Amino acid sequence: MELEIEYELSDWKDFQSFLETAICKESKQWWESMWINLIIWFVVAFVFFAFFQSNVDFSWPTAGIVSFGLLLCFALMLLSGVKAKRACQPSEGGAFLSKHKFVISDDGIITIGSAYEANHKWSMVRRVENTEKAIYLFIDSINALVFPLSKISNPEGLMALINKNVTKQS
Repeated sequence: MELEIEYELSDWKDFQSFLETAICKESKQWWESMWINLIIWFVVAFVFFAFFQSNVDFSWPTAGIVSFGLLLCFALMLLSGVKAKRACQPSEGGAFLSKHKFVISDDGIITIGSAYEANHKWSMVRRVENTEKAIYLFIDSINALVFPLSKISNPEGLMALINKNVTKQS
């Protein structure tokens, strides 16, 4: 089976959204639980008020200034996340946002781009994710071959070939 796909920025954004969702669903350690964090912050607040608010009236201007500072830190953290995501975005004319040819057979997957050629054996595929927008063949933890369903004429045939050759499905 041969496929020619010209990726667009929306294909990358769909893949990034899928990765963010998958990372959030991964099993977490006990200290990453929402309830543990809530208890820790409750203890921190209790200690803070015990030391700094004993025998003193509550000061709303001070609370406002402290709240503004904490909200500013939170906003800066969010903006740095957006900035980092934008920095990872593929550039026009780069390796991702271009035309790719995939030759998929029982031997593996050959990918050919404007300045590269790669041969992936089926044993390299770690897992397969079939979503409503694309089929992702993960060859590493976050590195995948992306097949947008809108750009494939026969997605059922592709999935049949993948199911025939990949044993590690998710």
